[in-house]
Amino acid sequence: MKNKTLMVFWVLCIGANLLANDYSTVKGSLVQKNTAIKFLQNFRSAIEKKSCEDIKKVLTIEGKFTPVANATILLYDNDHNFETKTDKNGGFVFPHIPYGSYELLGIANDNGKELITHKKRLPHDTFVRLRINSAKSVTVIGKVVNEAGKPQASINVKAQLENKHNQYGDSLAETWVAKTDSQGEFTLRGIPSPDLRTMTGALISGKLSSLNSLTISVESKDRMIKTVNIKPITQEILNDAREFLILWEQAALIWNKEHKDTKEQMVSIREKGGLSFPVSEGNRIFLNVVVNGKEKSHGKAINH
Repeated sequence: MKNKTLMVFWVLCIGANLLANDYSTVKGSLVQKNTAIKFLQNFRSAIEKKSCEDIKKVLTIEGKFTPVANATILLYDNDHNFETKTDKNGGFVFPHIPYGSYELLGIANDNGKELITHKKRLPHDTFVRLRINSAKSVTVIGKVVNEAGKPQASINVKAQLENKHNQYGDSLAETWVAKTDSQGEFTLRGIPSPDLRTMTGALISGKLSSLNSLTISVESKDRMIKTVNIKPITQEILNDAREFLILWEQAALIWNKEHKDTKEQMVSIREKGGLSFPVSEGNRIFLNVVVNGKEKSHGKAINH
């Protein structure tokens, strides 16, 4: 009887231990950068005040991630759906979650606009950092024609973004697919563009190699794959970066005048020029792709 009692106790202990190991607590944080518009507004305001303190504060915060409070966090798989809100420090907790592989979705509100970030959570993760990409999204509007200029309908189009800056492991959709209509036209929406700091750095250095490349693959009717490589840069994004350079020069005059007897000087920075960008208007890129021809497919570009 004693041995039977010990065996039952032993089985119960094992069962309790297995049950405990089948659950975990998932913690994390949600952060984001200021949008380019908000940053430029703050920078402009500091310059108008001629306040070195405000200028320093704006430039110190730019490029850094700040917590997102009261955002919605979803944790889900095929069988479960959990929801919570972030606290004032951007933190969130999902206690007693069944062990498994889940998707995480962070949804924040910025002046009525939803900002979304997505991440796959591996089973062993217990702390997850979600980062909202505050960079503007680009829309690519393309047209596929043959070498005679005839529109090509029902052509499969696939775009893939080479992500060099995904240091947190966060990701939005990195692959986009479309099919051309009867006029040979296709649209790819929601493609992340370079953020303000990255775009400005490229203009100053005169090099685009640090920017993510978008590879667009077009499958022609003879099953040949044509590819186009572009940088997801639009006129709107360029305008933001160029406005920053103008504001920087204005801020430098104010700062250097007040700090003329110190070593704390703001150096002059300018755009090098000579770079080539896709044809665009606003935040839309326009692209023509030629298939079935001897020449490589290409996207038209313009110099700025």
